[in-house]
Amino acid sequence: MKTGQDSYYLGGLTIIARPNVRCQLLLAVVLAIAICTGCISSHVHQTQARELVDTIEDLLVSEKLCGDKNDCVDKQYVFIRPSMVIEITVYGVTDRSIAKKIIGLCIDAHAKYPEIQYELEMYTQTKEETLKGIPKTTILQLILKKEK
Repeated sequence: MKTGQDSYYLGGLTIIARPNVRCQLLLAVVLAIAICTGCISSHVHQTQARELVDTIEDLLVSEKLCGDKNDCVDKQYVFIRPSMVIEITVYGVTDRSIAKKIIGLCIDAHAKYPEIQYELEMYTQTKEETLKGIPKTTILQLILKKEK
């Protein structure tokens, strides 16, 4: 190794850098790790959000609120917004037993992925009714997050 050079080991690779390149290399490695971590986290959130919606729609079909999953989509029962927090909004729930089951599904999902924060809201009105100006009656607002 020549004087004025340092070697770095990254994922089984040896990287040799001159002193004026060290900061650029370190910044590039840190940036790559940060981007990859964000991608993995985002993918997990999106995957988990989709799984949870599928499970909630299965429940709504079994409880006869929807004929099938396409009917649930057409009736706009379940909405999600996955980001760093998974926000779930369920419309048209008037039966307490169904509400309790949906809460249970969210608790199970949080137990599986405790690092993800879940925010659940349920309304008695359908999405269509709220778009027509009928005020929403909130039956539940629930936040599940990891203790610090």
